Amino acid sequence: MDPTLFFVLIASLFLGWCAGANDAASAVGTSLGARTLSYRKAVLIVVVFSMLGFLLQGQQVVDTVGGGILPKEVFAGNGKVVLAALIAASVITFATVLLALPISINHTLIGGIVGMAWILGMAGSLDYGTLSRVMACWLATPFISFAVTLLFHKLVVTPIARRMDWIIFSQIFKLLAVASAMIVSYSLGASAIGTILSPLLSSEIDGVLPSSGPIPPRLLLGLLVAVAFGLGVVIFSGRVIRTLSSKIALLGPATAFSAQFSAAVTVYGFVLIGLPASITHAVVGSIAAVGALKGTETLGTKTVGSIILGWTLAPLLSAALAVGVYSLL
Repeated sequence: MDPTLFFVLIASLFLGWCAGANDAASAVGTSLGARTLSYRKAVLIVVVFSMLGFLLQGQQVVDTVGGGILPKEVFAGNGKVVLAALIAASVITFATVLLALPISINHTLIGGIVGMAWILGMAGSLDYGTLSRVMACWLATPFISFAVTLLFHKLVVTPIARRMDWIIFSQIFKLLAVASAMIVSYSLGASAIGTILSPLLSSEIDGVLPSSGPIPPRLLLGLLVAVAFGLGVVIFSGRVIRTLSSKIALLGPATAFSAQFSAAVTVYGFVLIGLPASITHAVVGSIAAVGALKGTETLGTKTVGSIILGWTLAPLLSAALAVGVYSLL
């Protein structure tokens, strides 16, 4: 194997680990914060269902990020381009985890890809139609998730709560929180793992891996990234989980379920049209809706402001860093 492709694989796994600490924490952080899931169950759910999401519906996202924004020829056989984008995305994502800011690897990786277009003199080759749809998706996701959460909680969860014994109600919503974590992880796999693998597969690394084994190369790569996801949740997700579970709005079993389920519905809707929606955007929008339901004085507006600033700066910093990394390779 070309040494550059080997480092591309390592960088992809590290980005998967960082995404586990950030994006995957967004998928199950609400349930962990409300104590409706244990860490062990959360990790198992993320690994299994994110893998299913990628296998069954991640290909559309792979095509959008790995060839829809820049021509596939830019990635094919050019490991340096892929490696620079992956390193930049990994560094920025890791930094945001240290700062306990829930962002999205969609921001950092797509920012890195755009940076590569600039340094290669291919800004004119960017598919600005696809790029504008992706950016519109990023902007719309928290607002759509906010609205879905308000409607779902008021029209479904609240009427049920009024008619049910509190103990039974809490137990039911603990079970529903597990189900919603599965749905969110599935949507996350289709979106985030597809995003990570898109430049990796476009570099044609799967073509140099042994194809005679029991596991096809594409499936093996997806499995490795999904496992890296799970390890990121176990080892390093606590900072982002604390932000999502207590610094935006306090969560209980019912509100955690409302936030998770609404975020999953929002992200899955974008996955169906092949856009790499951010589960982080969706979850933050949903948790903000929960805070608004309890009263705006309970909403962590300072934390929300810091998160929005992170969302704005992450793709720009990733693009600049990708340019710098590429010039050093």
